Amino acid sequence: MANNGAVSISVTLDKSKTPYRLYVDQRSQHNEIHSQRGTITVKWHLAGDAAGGAFLQLSGNEPGFAWNASGPPDGVFGAPHLAADGKSLSIVDEQPEYLGEWTYTLRARIDGTVYVGEPLHLTATRGSSDPIIRNK
Repeated sequence: MANNGAVSISVTLDKSKTPYRLYVDQRSQHNEIHSQRGTITVKWHLAGDAAGGAFLQLSGNEPGFAWNASGPPDGVFGAPHLAADGKSLSIVDEQPEYLGEWTYTLRARIDGTVYVGEPLHLTATRGSSDPIIRNK
């Protein structure tokens, strides 16, 4: 399948709560990706107060990206990919026609401390004519 696009999502440090947590930019409550066909890459990147940190490795007990409970069926998304500098991670939606909702968690080390994001939902739905992925 051709790669039809990507969406880039900022992840910052939310200092309004104790303990501090990673915050995924919700831009009007949803990050939406419209696709007619082909693959879509979802990329999270550390920004703002988190820019000096790095996502945790993708293996181990507390990986930088993890599906909570049961993740999507095999083949819907590719394996997560961590950039060499750890400042971003991405996942490819290989079947944009597949519908469902799955919960994931992000983790990053910033100034020596590991921060965890609130569990988020990656939802693949079909709008009027295009599939949509919502990060809510």
